[in-house]
Amino acid sequence: MKKTNKRTDLIILIVAILLSTILVAGTAGFNNLINGDIDIALYDTYFVVPKFKILLLITSLAVYIIFLIRQILSGFNGNFGNYILVGAATILLLLTFSLEKLIWIFRILMNSGWHTELPEDGAMFGDDMTTEVIFLVIKVIIIATLLLTGFKLGMNRRQSGSNNR
Repeated sequence: MKKTNKRTDLIILIVAILLSTILVAGTAGFNNLINGDIDIALYDTYFVVPKFKILLLITSLAVYIIFLIRQILSGFNGNFGNYILVGAATILLLLTFSLEKLIWIFRILMNSGWHTELPEDGAMFGDDMTTEVIFLVIKVIIIATLLLTGFKLGMNRRQSGSNNR
């Protein structure tokens, strides 16, 4: 297994952040990237989502996937890449909880008569159980990745400590 280079990891991190920023800014406009909002129209209702949250979601997802693949291929040997993976996974996990909460609130509003034009089956995001299972699987995968990465970080630290003695 090849040990990853800190400089290469940093370059990949910067490129992933820049590409996701260009993606969000290109689709939503470059004006007020941080302070602006995106309106999502659902039937006759608009939901306002800050661009920063969408940027954070896309960036953390891209960094998580890139560094997960990179660390799996290197056997989790590069500590810097492991730290980046832990940070991206933590942010992604927090955003997953936030997104699940928003969908739950939206369902309550839809079922309370707040919205008059419900779809035929009354469900916007599919079956309640299906959505819960999807979010549960996503959270379990992210938590398992965090646990594995933390274990490998500890093993790398123990090996580097025994080599220095």
